[in-house]
Amino acid sequence: VVLAPDGASAQCLYGTEYGFQVFPGNTEKLLFYFQGGGACWDRASTLANLCTSDLSPNGPEGVFDKENDQNPFKDYTIVQVLYCSGDVHGGNVTQPYKDMGKPVVQHGIDNVKQVISWVNQQGFGGDDGVLEEMVVMGCSAGSIGAQLWADIILKQYPAKLTAVVPDSYAGLFPPGSIGPYMKEFGMCDTDLVPDPIKPSCAAGNLDIQSLVISHMEEAPNTPFAFIQSKVDVVQQEFFIAVGLTTKGVSPLITPGLFYAGINGIFEMYNKVPNFVAYLIDGPKHCFTNFNVMYTANNEGPYGKRSSDEPSEGNLTLV
Repeated sequence: VVLAPDGASAQCLYGTEYGFQVFPGNTEKLLFYFQGGGACWDRASTLANLCTSDLSPNGPEGVFDKENDQNPFKDYTIVQVLYCSGDVHGGNVTQPYKDMGKPVVQHGIDNVKQVISWVNQQGFGGDDGVLEEMVVMGCSAGSIGAQLWADIILKQYPAKLTAVVPDSYAGLFPPGSIGPYMKEFGMCDTDLVPDPIKPSCAAGNLDIQSLVISHMEEAPNTPFAFIQSKVDVVQQEFFIAVGLTTKGVSPLITPGLFYAGINGIFEMYNKVPNFVAYLIDGPKHCFTNFNVMYTANNEGPYGKRSSDEPSEGNLTLV
């Protein structure tokens, strides 16, 4: 079911109507899923169509497959924050440039708030408002969205069991590149950034890792379980794209450098007790929204290392 929220501020990249997706289920179990779809951070990336700008609801695959008995979320109510703003669900700005004469509107924060408003009206959690289980999850750009919104959603929907599952975006970018973009997206003055690190954001120095660590420390009983391919090809492509469009940074990345960078991020997170990492061999991008989630293990997306596995060389942005 795709629903359109009330509120003119909720909209896609070029001002078209926004909507979100609901898979009905148990009202005591909630999966809040952030959809992926690339990112657009400047005129060049927008003109290159590096982000989706239209709604594209998911079919019954991965966590959304309600008929699969292997699906641990089969009986959950799943609310998917569809993605069409190109701002990793964290924008609060109308860009100063246009694309084909159209204003570029990045209001991902308003979109998420409209989804939260709808969920608040549904009475999840019964009389006491406490859910049995609540999971925040997302793939690709939605993985970053899940990381950005984790603290707010965990506090909004208390539950006996909680988890945050960022799938396929650990946040490795060219050094010094992301802080300015977070500022330009308009995040710094919003609730996404805790007060103690707002000055760093306003100075253009904040990185995603500092934000995530603050969220993990704020919710010590909630596991933050990252799913990550060792040499994710899409994450490498975006590393290069950010590097090529950002003045003063290098776009150089190789599979070896990427894996070392991911390990560096996870080594930093590992100092926080509720961090969990599940590393998968190979270049596959995103698992939870595909049926490959039922075959993947640490040896690869299809359960083994094999030259017979389907090629991952032509992955598209998801």
